[in-house]
Amino acid sequence: NGAGMYIQSGSSNVKVDESEFIGNTAENGATLYFAGTATNFQVTDSNFTDNTVNSGSGGALHITSNITNVVIERDNFIGNTAPEYGGAVYIDTTETINIPDCTFINNSVSNHDGGALWYGTPNGKITDCAFEGNTAKNNGGAILLPKTKSEYTEIDRCNFTGNNATNYGGAI
Repeated sequence: NGAGMYIQSGSSNVKVDESEFIGNTAENGATLYFAGTATNFQVTDSNFTDNTVNSGSGGALHITSNITNVVIERDNFIGNTAPEYGGAVYIDTTETINIPDCTFINNSVSNHDGGALWYGTPNGKITDCAFEGNTAKNNGGAILLPKTKSEYTEIDRCNFTGNNATNYGGAI
């Protein structure tokens, strides 16, 4: 897990800023795997390119922990792959997530859902993002929001172009 960075801690604040993750490979979260607890987790102004997960989820980011606030801001996710969920980003068990000004291009999942993004968070906001050419084997070519976990999601001023899912939701 986490070929680029594996974080398992009880830190109150975790921040990754102005970083590049290129060509990493792991079982889950090819570049960054976070399994700790934190009040704030932030990834800003970073690039995640051509990262691969072999058997799990989150080609670039895999966040499965108890975090109050997650912010993924001004990041680029290009060509990341995973077989299960979230070709670029997989997030579960957080309270809120905010994703402004990000780009998701040509990310994919080969077996399941959420070509670019899969998140099971009660409250989320995705703003001013671009989703282009992302693919999912089943549902949510760009984004998959599982109905049992995502209570409120606001998507504002985002562009969805050429995303594809075999079953439902070419974009969402």
